[in-house]
Amino acid sequence: LRGQQRVGTCRAAIDPQQIPDILADAGFDRIRVLQRRRTPYLAEACLGERLVEVSIDQYGEIRNRQRVGRCASAVSREDVIAQLQEAGYSNLDLKQSRDGWRVNACRGVRRVTVRVDSYGDILSERNSGECQSQTVLDMLKTLESRGAEKLEAQVEGCFRGNRYRWVFDRLGNRTGRERIGRC
Repeated sequence: LRGQQRVGTCRAAIDPQQIPDILADAGFDRIRVLQRRRTPYLAEACLGERLVEVSIDQYGEIRNRQRVGRCASAVSREDVIAQLQEAGYSNLDLKQSRDGWRVNACRGVRRVTVRVDSYGDILSERNSGECQSQTVLDMLKTLESRGAEKLEAQVEGCFRGNRYRWVFDRLGNRTGRERIGRC
């Protein structure tokens, strides 16, 4: 050894937990790490609407990209509403956030808060109370306040194998009954 000179420091290996940040900085989103135990690390991510498998070396450099499919495009407010209604949610109150949608809704009699990402995937759902329904009298009062007159409520259902229609006045007194078929 005739001489030596320090020219800098060696690059440090990355922590596999840094892979999503590295790919996000490179313009990828919806990142899913497939292999983080040994190098090259593998991840799947979206670049626009292209689904790409990416290999990353131990220093965080992207070494290879291979297109493996398509990514879903972002969904509109109407798409989110249609998807949630089809899944059984009602009384939807949507607010857009930076990473998707936050929805307060009813699922049966439970009030829930649902987080939906920008691509229509439900990320979480948590209970936030009970949904209160209006009484028939409340609905009739609302209609009367809007100008409706001589209101009555009709209920259909099965009784002893026959389908009936019952008619009630605003106080709940039955004013009529009609057999309309079989159940």
